[in-house]
Amino acid sequence: MTDPKGPPIQAGDIAWCLHCERAYQKGESRPIRDLLMCPYPGCDGDTVLDQWKWSHVRKSNPTYPAVPVRGELYPLYGKAKV
Repeated sequence: MTDPKGPPIQAGDIAWCLHCERAYQKGESRPIRDLLMCPYPGCDGDTVLDQWKWSHVRKSNPTYPAVPVRGELYPLYGKAKV
């Protein structure tokens, strides 16, 4: 399970969840029955269909950091301007 305040995400294989829009280290997950779910508590995304490569998310959002901050939201269509 991923602690939103856990260790920093390391460069390399980084995953992003389509449901909660947060990044995590590829390979992290929460097992629920026979499924591997997004490691963030409360998220209903799975690591098969809802896990995207961080590099793909950054292609549409070049201002996002190369190594994302654990627990921070990274919307697919960019951060809202306030």
